[in-house]
Amino acid sequence: SGALLEVVPACGNPESILRRLNRSLHAVVEPGLFVTAMAVMLDTRTHQIEIACAGHPPGLLKRADGSVVALEIDSGIALGPDDNPEFGVLKHTLAAREVLMVTTDGVDEARNLAGEELGTARVIQVLAESAGATDAARRLQWTINQHAGEARQHDDLTVVTLERCK
Repeated sequence: SGALLEVVPACGNPESILRRLNRSLHAVVEPGLFVTAMAVMLDTRTHQIEIACAGHPPGLLKRADGSVVALEIDSGIALGPDDNPEFGVLKHTLAAREVLMVTTDGVDEARNLAGEELGTARVIQVLAESAGATDAARRLQWTINQHAGEARQHDDLTVVTLERCK
């Protein structure tokens, strides 16, 4: 997080954020370790989002008609091991009532006591049934908690939702 405080203000787009973070991490990450990341920028004037992905799931978009689609972005290469990795990059202009949801892989891989994963289909269902970004995040948290029950959390669970209301 300290590197982000230094890097983000100096970068003009998500891909440059990931490239600068990778340079810092490549110098210190132990062999076999890596960091996944996604950088998202929103232009509040034009409603354009720009996403760069380094090893994260691509994210989901709930369209105004209620349909949910996976973002057409390559997941890219995680930060650290490679000195010049390729990142997935996507630009999209949010239409009115569209909801963007990005998560870490720990969300769809959340396991219950039987070892069953929550799965991408359940995440898509939650987003499809939601009434906006806040509702989607709350419903997903509830769904994960119900699914996992008393099972031990094995990975981070991060969810970011963004909605264009008008």
